[in-house]
Amino acid sequence: MKRGQIWISAVIYIGLGIVAIALLVGAGVPLINKMRDRNTFFQTKDVMHTIDNAIFEVLSEGPGSRRFLSPVTIRKGDLHLLENLEHRIIWRMETDAVLQEPGSKLTEGNLEIKFNPDDLIQDQYDVELVLDYSDKIFLIVNGLEATAPQQLSGKFGLSIENQGVTTLDSSGRTQIDIKIT
Repeated sequence: MKRGQIWISAVIYIGLGIVAIALLVGAGVPLINKMRDRNTFFQTKDVMHTIDNAIFEVLSEGPGSRRFLSPVTIRKGDLHLLENLEHRIIWRMETDAVLQEPGSKLTEGNLEIKFNPDDLIQDQYDVELVLDYSDKIFLIVNGLEATAPQQLSGKFGLSIENQGVTTLDSSGRTQIDIKIT
């Protein structure tokens, strides 16, 4: 009779242990994912500031000036160069982490930060980091001006070069070439 009670107690303890572990994992994984998204956001914000600084350095140094950024790492989301062919660089990510007040727009230097609730999914947010050069610079990506925007993620390199005043339109803006390596 005691042997049966020992086995029943062991099964109950094992069952309680499994339930406790399942509860911890169920609560911990979403928290870890939110922390990972928060870190990705801040790392990508630093990458966007680095790209912006490199562009303005070659702009201030004159034609022929060049900077290489390598490696550029986009862990989550996508980096869009020449978004809508409007001479903008945009990074987008979907997250369930509340990174700032939903519906808000912030500006840090040339970087605009947008944080909007997703219209279709509750507790899901769209994060955008935008560098808009439409009034200042004429961006060319991989030698192409009037084609589809480049969408990047993962690790890659960028070469940023000042080509002088553009001859592609009459705006008088400086042409900056970005090559993906």
